[in-house]
Amino acid sequence: MSRFVLFLPILMTALACDDGDSLRPDAGVRVCLGGSDPLSGRCIGGVGASVDCGAGAFSIDHQWAAQAATRFVASGGRGDGLSAAAPAADLSAVLADAPASATVLLGAGSFALPAALPADLTLIGRCAAQTIITSAADELAVSSQGRLRLWGLSVVGSGAGRDHNLMAAASGAELVLAQIELRGPGNAIDLEAQAPGITIAISHVTFGALGGRAIGGRGPIASVVVENSHFLGPLGGDGIYLGPLGGDGIYRFLGNTFESIVGSGVYATGALGAITVDDNNFLGPLGGDGIYIGFSERLTAVISGNDLSGAQGGGVTVEAVAGSVTIQENTYAPSGAGSAGFGIAVLDCATGTIVIQDNTISNAAQVG
Repeated sequence: MSRFVLFLPILMTALACDDGDSLRPDAGVRVCLGGSDPLSGRCIGGVGASVDCGAGAFSIDHQWAAQAATRFVASGGRGDGLSAAAPAADLSAVLADAPASATVLLGAGSFALPAALPADLTLIGRCAAQTIITSAADELAVSSQGRLRLWGLSVVGSGAGRDHNLMAAASGAELVLAQIELRGPGNAIDLEAQAPGITIAISHVTFGALGGRAIGGRGPIASVVVENSHFLGPLGGDGIYLGPLGGDGIYRFLGNTFESIVGSGVYATGALGAITVDDNNFLGPLGGDGIYIGFSERLTAVISGNDLSGAQGGGVTVEAVAGSVTIQENTYAPSGAGSAGFGIAVLDCATGTIVIQDNTISNAAQVG
């Protein structure tokens, strides 16, 4: 067994950033200090579901709203749902009468989805704090070759047990989630690829209290991209658990924050293709590793710019990976008694190229 464990004590500094928005006094113009949402143009407050709720009853400023047949649903609505001026009240009834490719704008309130969804469905809420959806089924299931897009709402699970999933996707499905919050008694998202396929794009999603993991998947998943999301927790499992994968895929985890998690932050096995884990903040406490990548016969992996100090199992583990691995400019500096694991561990990587440079590691525990 080949094993490398690094302990590099280097002085660190801390940076602070302001989020939110304000009025620029010289021009009276609203400035989004935390940035703006690319789909609605509204201000955001930082990672996770943080977009402004907006002034209108519906998010008609959203780019998706003009891309397909649009329906409107509001709490207490009395219309046919064909316009914002005449919203319907029953989401299930609207979907039953909607075309195969439908976009529904939801107002503030709580709405129940039917067990069967259209093949191509887009739901746009006001914001995660004001629009809540539940499902009559055990999970929101995206069928093979189907598509589900969610924005500006919360999905709340009602199933029992950790094996329950808020949503699931099969081979060839597309899942796009932005500015939403997910919470429930089980897992949030489960991906099952029997054949090459499944693409999932997650941006500014808050994973709240969950009995299981936030994201899980297995099989030849084509693409998983998770950006600027908040794994707030508490999570009863891992943050992201993918594997065994197989097949060429692209897996990118960028700018996320990981907090109260029983397991690891990012855990991937059997991946072929490319994995990038960059600029994430593992605040913790995480009971497992910050990042674990293992058992791949052909992989290009870049792990850079992450603060892994909240991972009690250890910072980065790479095990039995053939290909090209770069681990650079990461920080592992745990504090508190009993909170330290190892810094960087490379195990059984007999072939390929491994570059480890410019990492900051202190207070790491000894590894035998």
